[in-house]
Formats: sequence, C-alpha cells, structure tokens
Amino acid sequence: MATVEELFKIAKVPKGNNRASSIESYHEKKYYYEKVYPDGKLPWIDKPFDFINENPLYGKVNLNGDTMVPKSAIINGVSVYKRGANIGGVKEPVFVFDFVAEAFNDLKANIKTLVRTDWLSSVGPIAEFAAAKGMVDLKEISELQKKMHYFVFVSQFLSTGVPKHKEKISNISDFTHFFLKYLKGATPDIPFTKSGIVNAYYMSPLATGLCVEIDTKGYDDDSAKHEFLTDPNFNIYRIVARRFGFMVDRNVPWRLVADIKSLKMREYMRIVYEKSIIQQRQDAIARWAEAALKSKFPEWPTVEGITNNTYKGVDLTPEEVVARQGQLEKELNGVLVDVANETKAAGLTEEKELYNAKSPVWDNNGVAICTGETFKVCRSRVLKFDKFFEIYYDIPYLDEIREIKKTVYDWYLSYYVQNPVTKKRVLCSEKSGRGRKHIIKETKLKYLSEKEYDKLYNELFWIKMYFDIKLAENNITLKSVEYSKHLKKIKELATLNSGKHKLVGTTTKDDDHTHSYWVDEGLLTKGHGLGPEFVYGGNGYTSYAEHPAGSGNYHNHWIDNWTVGTAKYSFKDWVSGYTPAIEEDKHHVHSIPNSDLPLALAYINKALQKKMKGLKRIYRKEDKEQAIGELLLNASQNGMLPY
Repeated sequence: MATVEELFKIAKVPKGNNRASSIESYHEKKYYYEKVYPDGKLPWIDKPFDFINENPLYGKVNLNGDTMVPKSAIINGVSVYKRGANIGGVKEPVFVFDFVAEAFNDLKANIKTLVRTDWLSSVGPIAEFAAAKGMVDLKEISELQKKMHYFVFVSQFLSTGVPKHKEKISNISDFTHFFLKYLKGATPDIPFTKSGIVNAYYMSPLATGLCVEIDTKGYDDDSAKHEFLTDPNFNIYRIVARRFGFMVDRNVPWRLVADIKSLKMREYMRIVYEKSIIQQRQDAIARWAEAALKSKFPEWPTVEGITNNTYKGVDLTPEEVVARQGQLEKELNGVLVDVANETKAAGLTEEKELYNAKSPVWDNNGVAICTGETFKVCRSRVLKFDKFFEIYYDIPYLDEIREIKKTVYDWYLSYYVQNPVTKKRVLCSEKSGRGRKHIIKETKLKYLSEKEYDKLYNELFWIKMYFDIKLAENNITLKSVEYSKHLKKIKELATLNSGKHKLVGTTTKDDDHTHSYWVDEGLLTKGHGLGPEFVYGGNGYTSYAEHPAGSGNYHNHWIDNWTVGTAKYSFKDWVSGYTPAIEEDKHHVHSIPNSDLPLALAYINKALQKKMKGLKRIYRKEDKEQAIGELLLNASQNGMLPY
C-alpha cells in the first residue's frame, strides 16, 4: 500500500477535462479515481463523498424518495431561502443552510487557529479558507428554463408541421394541446417542472444548500484537483472537516458536504433551530426588564439636575438591584430550559452521545454529562433526522399542477399579445399543377380571462397532463395497458371523497406561504318554511402567517362558504400585542384545496420512483460516529493535531 508521500510523488499529473476526447477523458478519469483520489482505502481513512458515481440524489430527495427543494419566501419582492445564512462577504454573499453556516464558521475558526499556531501551512486555499460558492437560486434557474421553453415552443415548435402548428391555433385549447405535445418531446432532455429540474443530471449539488466550496477552479480540471490534493494541508483539512460534520467531495475536493446524518451536524441543526426562538424570548424579557427599571426612575437624570442637587435619583436599594439582576439571569436561563423542553415535547430532538459536542447536556450541578478521558464522549441533544426534511425542504410536486396551469395561461396571454391574428394558407382552387391557388385566411385569437380558463378544464385533465409530463421528464415509456392501469388508479384517488374538502387542513400556497384552516360543517335545522332547512358549512378562519417573511407582519383570513377571503388584519409584534400593520395585496388569494389531490400526486411520485434508477440507500446509518472520533484521536496521538 502506497504511503501519502509515495502517492504524491507519482510523476504523472492528471489532465482530464471536458475538452478531451471521450477515450482520453475515460483514461484520465480512471487514473484520477484509482491513483490520485481513491475511494477510501488507506491512506484515506474516511471514504470521500461521491455525488457523481455513488449518490447523485443526496440532498435532493427525502426518506420517502420525494424530490425536495429548499424552503423559500418572498422578502421585499426578492426570493430568498427561509433558512439560509451568508458565510461570504456583503458584496459577494455565499449562502448555505443556517446549520451549515454555523458548522463552517466553527471549522474556519479552527483552521485559522491551526495556521496561526503553525500546525498548518499559511499558503494555499485551505489556509485562506474563505467561502467561494454556496447555494444556487433554484427559482431563478426554474424561471430561466421556463423562458427557454417558451422561446423554443413559440419560435421553433409552432413553426413545424404541415400545415404549421401555429396555423391551427385559434384559442387557448389549441394552444394547450400543442404545448403538451411539445413538452412530451422536449422534457426528456430539458425538464420543465421544478422537481424535474432538481433531479436533472446537470443540476449542481450546490442547489441542496448542503455544500460550500473554498475555491473557484473548474470542476473538469483534474490537474487543479491534483494540485489541491497535494496541498500540504490537505490531510489535516479532510480530518478536521470530519470533526465539524463535513465530508470532502471526491470529484471536487475543495467542496465540503454537510453529513446530515452525522450526530455532529444534527447537533448544529438543533442549535440554530433553537437559537432564533431563544433570542426572541430573551429580547422580550430584556425589554420588559428595561421598562420595569425605567418605571423606578421618577425622571431621567440631567446634568443640570445633578449639579443643582434637584435630581431625586432612583428608588432602588443595592439589595434590590442585586435581586433584580438575579431574577433577570434566572428568567433568561429559564428560556433555555423551556425551549429545550418544548422542542423535545414536539418530537423534534433526541439525546445522543457524540464526540466533540458543542452544546452538551448538563446535570443538575451545571456539569456536562461526558464519559472517557482520552476519548471523551458527551451527551447532547440533536435534531431528529426525519424532522430535518420537514424544517428545511418543501415537496414541489404538491404545487406543480397549479404552477403548470398558471404557466400555460400566462404563456397564452403572451402569445395572444404577440400574435392576435392567426394566419393560415387556405386552398381556394382545386385545379392541379400551377393552377392551384391559395389565399391567406386570418382568424382572430380568442381572449379568455383566468377565471374562464379555470372552468375550461377540470382537475382530472391537469392531473393527467402532469402525469404525462413527469413520464416524459424521466424518459419513461409505459405500455398502454400499464399506462391505463396507472391512470385509472390516479383518477380513483383524485375523486376518493368526490372532491370534498376537509374541515381542517392547509390552504393552497400563494405568495410563498400557506395557512392552516378550520371550517364548520353543514347542519340540518328546522326551517321557517315547509320541512327542514340545510345550513351550508365551510365557514371559518385560517391561522396567522408572517407575510412578507421576516417582516414581523402577521395576518389571517376569514373563510365564507369554502372561499378564503383577503386578509383583513395584520399584526407587527406577537409580544407587545396585535398592532395593525400593512394592508394586504388584493392579488394575494388562497383557496381550500381538493383533499384528494395530494393522494393522486403521491401515487404518481411513487410510480415514477419504481421506474427510476439510483434510489438505493442515500443516507447512511449512524455507524460512523465511533470511527470519526477515533480518526480524530489517532490524528492527535500521531502529532497531526494539537487536540
């Protein structure tokens, strides 16, 4: 087995890149994998992470195999990730998930300390250790891809066929028909839905929010990777990264990937989840204490009042001051206990034993609960793994039918404005040869309002359209019998309760937020006329939601006969009270969804999963914690690290 020194002395330097021929690229990549950065055999104790060859769906699907996207919100008209944090500069921000930022900042501080104390070389990207790349904007990519689809559809696809497809469009139904026909042919190569874009082979792992890169070199440049791997700091870099819950990407060694199954990274998840709650409550306590203290001052002191001896001073004894300080500290510390108990009661956290715990559990004497001397393991609270997906990601397919429907209508309006008249060559003479004559017949395109368009097709039409698009996106071809079988099941699920609404549920998403809702059911009462009278239900209200996200403004909606009204009230501060705030936008409208639709969509998703390759075990078991700790211990004992 080659040593590190022997391996790095190999004369050949890999030169693979995307400009090489396929044969050259194959041999260079083979050399890179087998000689330059092998898959975990010594001297690489911990196997590097491999997005390309082993786990392309990491961070892109949840435990059920559902495609997911980071939760986002609209703030000041700009789409931002709800739980994103900047680890870059002001001019060049680099966003990752908040817990990844917390871990990265701790790792960065540790690397800087090792450089400052001469445990690491002060030269190179590892020594500099600055975040260069983080999350990519999925919404921006999705919108750009849709614009590209529209351009190709209008400028190219509609100009094909005999006669041309555009000559057959006289209304929105014709437009929708050709749009679906176009998508069936185009989406195997260029996905249309957000879930399809996320799963596309070319979608960067940076879209997951779990990765941060400390260099900007090209991903196809194997010589640059070799240079990074031969950095004298590399071995310590990959070991210390493990200490803070990161893995090194085998194909992009300057990319750090959050190991979301590791107890260390889940401890960071718990810390940042509770941090904002703790901060809000402690701020409220501090404001209350300040107000109470001010009430003890008859008036604020002035220079004049002090010099002429007219200032009465504060009505507090030294004992009272000490007592107040003690009470304030008790209440502030009490918040930590309360939040810990609440997250546990909500089923969000659990206690685990891990090496290098940042926030261990304390006993009644305020001492961390730990065992071991040289290999110290402490108890700490970590976020439950399944809860991570609920907190940080949305399942896009629940909104994709609505998005497809709106996109088709918006595109038709654009097409209607640009092409208000359809021109078609019509044969006006049946004579053969040169005697045949054509005339140009003009047909005005029909305008349709969005409300009229909503009534044009029922929900089953859109569900079938969605199923067809998803099959095309995943390049899945079903035999007619199998297709009919799936379609029958989808229709059954979509009408399981005859489209009835639930009395308790969640509204549709609009302006990047939803509400929980509660409504009453219909009652049979004694009427004033002949016989009983049925009083229709569907009346109620929604929960409060912060809108825009991060603004501190909250609102809810009243529901009348299953129709969600516009927001009539909004509030700024939950602590000080319900203060009237902004007026709600009239275009911000929610609705009560068909309770059966998610069942049909979930079935479609499962049917696609059975046909997709690569849905093996994506997230490892909790079997590496001991090995990671021993790796760090051995590095310390061998003099590689000072701890």
